[in-house]
Amino acid sequence: VAGISNDNINASRVAFGICPRINAAGRMGKAERAVELLCCDNMLEALKIADEIDKENSLRQQIEKKIFEQAVIKIEENNYKYDRIIVVDGEGWHHGVVGIVASRLCERYGAPCIVISSDGDLAHGSGRSFEDFSLYDAIYYCKDLLTKFGGHSQAAGISIKAEDIEEFRRQINDYA
Repeated sequence: VAGISNDNINASRVAFGICPRINAAGRMGKAERAVELLCCDNMLEALKIADEIDKENSLRQQIEKKIFEQAVIKIEENNYKYDRIIVVDGEGWHHGVVGIVASRLCERYGAPCIVISSDGDLAHGSGRSFEDFSLYDAIYYCKDLLTKFGGHSQAAGISIKAEDIEEFRRQINDYA
């Protein structure tokens, strides 16, 4: 399904052809489907599962592209691109892809980025950073605003009340 055969397989093709599809199973649907595929000993069943996962990966790519485009518009319109840490939020953004979007925004703007998806009163986000700046430490500085958080220096996740996002943006940039 990924277009990789035994005679053209290498680390790059696995990393960029197979791994994103396996990853998409967990981001968009059920991670168990990837396990079923990897453990399957029936070629027809494996092909059926691989097709389903491939469709989930295509859907993930479409959703990720749409959120990325929306985030860029918000960043540009609100001048967040000048912030030391870019915090961008949107209503109903898919939780499974906000981390990927944060990573792409990091590359585009050269700054740590946190992408937050609001769903009514609650919001969940994912952030990415660079080796020389601990995103976890910056988030820890704002811990009183967060209902949950975790991660490490280069990647972190948060849960926050939607009404506190603006204050979070201010505090995390004060820290930076």
